[in-house]
Amino acid sequence: MPTLAQTLHGYDQGHRLLASGGDLNERELALLDRLSDLSGYLPTGTHFDRYHSGFPCGRYYALACTWTDRAATRSGTVLTHTLLLPRGDARGLEDLWGLTLLHRPPRGAGDREAYREPLSVPELPSAPQEPLSPPEAAAAVLLLLGTTDRPILWVDERQSDAVVRFLWSLLRAEQREDFAFCTFALQPRSVEGRSFDFLGLPPTARGSFLERASSEAWWDSGRLLHPRLAGLLQKDWVTELARQGAPLLRRLEASCQNLGLSLPAAKDFATLWRFMDLEPAAAERLAAARARADLFERLWPGLEPTHPATAPILRALLDRQADAALEPRPLWELTDFLKRPMVRGRLGADTGFAAKVEQVLVRELERRFEQVPARTAQELPELLEASGTRWSDSLLSILQRVLAVAPDAAVRLAPPLLRKAADSRWPKLVDTTLASLPAPERQRALDEALHEAAAPTREELLRLAEETADRIEDPRLLLSIGKRRGRVLEALHAIARRGVAQDARPPEEKLGPLLAEVEASTRLAWALEVREPPRLAWYAAEVGAEAARELALPPDELVRQCGGTPNGARLLLLFAEKAHHVEPLVQALRQTPALALDLLVLALREEGPRIERLTRVAAELIPTEQLLAPELRRALLATRESWRIRELVERLGPQWSRAVCEQSLAPAELASWLDIPSMRQWLQYAWRDQLLSAAKGVDENLLLPGLAAVLHAWLDSTDTHDREWIHRLLERLLRNTSARELNLASEHLAHVLRRVPVWVLDNSYLPNDLLALVHRTRPISGWHIVEQVFPRLYARVCREGKSFSATLLSFFTGKDWDKAKPMRQWLVDTYIELNWPPDSFLRCLDGDTALFFRLAHRAARSREGMDFLQRLPAALERAPELAARWRRPIEEVLANPHRPIDFE
Repeated sequence: MPTLAQTLHGYDQGHRLLASGGDLNERELALLDRLSDLSGYLPTGTHFDRYHSGFPCGRYYALACTWTDRAATRSGTVLTHTLLLPRGDARGLEDLWGLTLLHRPPRGAGDREAYREPLSVPELPSAPQEPLSPPEAAAAVLLLLGTTDRPILWVDERQSDAVVRFLWSLLRAEQREDFAFCTFALQPRSVEGRSFDFLGLPPTARGSFLERASSEAWWDSGRLLHPRLAGLLQKDWVTELARQGAPLLRRLEASCQNLGLSLPAAKDFATLWRFMDLEPAAAERLAAARARADLFERLWPGLEPTHPATAPILRALLDRQADAALEPRPLWELTDFLKRPMVRGRLGADTGFAAKVEQVLVRELERRFEQVPARTAQELPELLEASGTRWSDSLLSILQRVLAVAPDAAVRLAPPLLRKAADSRWPKLVDTTLASLPAPERQRALDEALHEAAAPTREELLRLAEETADRIEDPRLLLSIGKRRGRVLEALHAIARRGVAQDARPPEEKLGPLLAEVEASTRLAWALEVREPPRLAWYAAEVGAEAARELALPPDELVRQCGGTPNGARLLLLFAEKAHHVEPLVQALRQTPALALDLLVLALREEGPRIERLTRVAAELIPTEQLLAPELRRALLATRESWRIRELVERLGPQWSRAVCEQSLAPAELASWLDIPSMRQWLQYAWRDQLLSAAKGVDENLLLPGLAAVLHAWLDSTDTHDREWIHRLLERLLRNTSARELNLASEHLAHVLRRVPVWVLDNSYLPNDLLALVHRTRPISGWHIVEQVFPRLYARVCREGKSFSATLLSFFTGKDWDKAKPMRQWLVDTYIELNWPPDSFLRCLDGDTALFFRLAHRAARSREGMDFLQRLPAALERAPELAARWRRPIEEVLANPHRPIDFE
């Protein structure tokens, strides 16, 4: 027990603080001033020796003892000794009354020093216990736990110390620090804005409490005054708690704590007692398990459904479902179970529990449908309403079997089931209900459900039924729903997609009767929108052409409607096939060129009517911006009739070249056109002017760079062996190429040279032309090209002598017997002058160390050359694959750059 603060109050020219010991602030002292005075006007003939009060006081819990001050100069004065212990200590104090032994009145007017220091209490003394009679204990239990009315008013000639002590023992720890009482109250008392919890009244003080006359919390003349509480005196929970007292209450608290639950409020103690009492019976009887679940929800409302304590409660109730009566309501218990918030919440979070519930539902539904099918079917909608949309396929299959074997019940139940499905947005229930009905009954059930449904439910039901009709492949129901929703076209497309695209039978067998019910304008609109598969698209085109003839559409109107539609080209071809004169359609097509591309693609890719006049006009009319359309490229790749594409390639080739210059399309996309053999053939023989014929206003210097990038992308993506045409194209383009153009193209050209077969390069002038062009234009990035061609050409010059190299070295000066000398000297001089990468220089040498020493000797003659040689070690760091071959030669050169050599 810690040190206690204490105060002494009494009369000194008025009731006031006489002495205090301990840390007390002004607010706490002000409260003590008020509550330490006499508890009210003392009626004539009423006497007391002392009484006790307890109440929260700021940071403390105050326990006061008040005596009559017989030595005072005026009557009605009192002395009050108050002990104050920290509120947290009050929580753990099982018996408050031991502190009353520390109270003492002052021995005289000068006895105040003992109250001016805190009171040290090494050990709390034990006060003798005055037992309550069983009726009194039972009354105290009911007044504390059976009603929320406060204060408890206990009228007795005797002081109510024993009652307060008993009540204190029943309080939970967190309640004790707020418990306010007075064992001799002459008028109402309050603390911290609320009434005291317990007031012991002498009989003469009843008149001060008339405003509390209607309260349930009265004990007077040895009995409870309120009949409701009096009627509870013989309840088991009351008598047991009165007999066992605090130990029983602590056991109940421990039970709640073991379940992870908070102890309910005092007013719910009777419910808690009943809940605990039902535990054994809940494992044996359905009614007990249901009652216990009801009590649980009442005691702990808002508890998380996944709380561990809910599991045994719900499991017991679920396990007893087999005991439910089959008459008069076979599904009532299951419905009640599924309606519970605890069940709904746990189903969504506990898969094991959900599986157990499904198992019980499957078993019980099968049993009830078998034994009382009519009544079970009658209650089924309510069960579905309670369960939400949590039914598994197993449960829905039971429902479907029941509806299938009981046609009468199915017809009667289908409309409410459909409305339930719409309200819950439950597509599987719509599937189950409609699939269980014969096809002719589906429309009737849907009509009845729609007739009785509210507007939002109707729209949702139509949407779900439309999806179901699509899934169960009921084309007539789907078309009927489409008419109701104003979505006939969507319904026809769904029917075609499901019923025809996956059916080997001719499309007209399934679609013909349905299309006959649709207006010609709708048939035409549907036919124009069909895309795949081709056999369905051609059938739709036939239907559309017939509808157009039925509507007597003029050619220009038909072409206008066909334009921009997926199937307009097929429809127009079939219409033209049976037309008496094609020329009106040709003239109409000239006015609507947007359809030209579709017509030409169709003619190239599919086997359809051969209207050559229409196709040739379409080829002429394709807008320039559509010549590079991906669908046209795919059609050109797919066609086997090259005569159809020669003229077209001559039109689109220059447009392709313009896109290359403008870079309006990605290189990979432009490269895909090179998969067309006719396109490669055109490029092989096209001159620069032909390539640029459509590139007015475009920078011509971008042709070679753009083309090199496209060739780079194509060579990376293709596996064709036809690559010989590339060198012919490049040989013509390299003539009159500028330094800027070659500079931009160098890196891509180097990649192209790597991917072109060796035998092609060896039998062409392309490497020669490229090296000569680099020599002439000196592009900054020309080293990319030199890397690829120099080793090959230098080796050839060294190997084949004068005859082969005469032409090649025409641009070099000097007539030395060493014909390769100008070539190698040009190499090192150019790398030094243009500051080309040293690692590229090493690659040009192709591992020839003798050549390296000659060129290093030449480089060492100048300061710039020495700087170049000094950069070679760093080049090996950037290109480690060169290190094994070149590290030692480089070190030798740097150690002695002027070492003698045979010749440069």
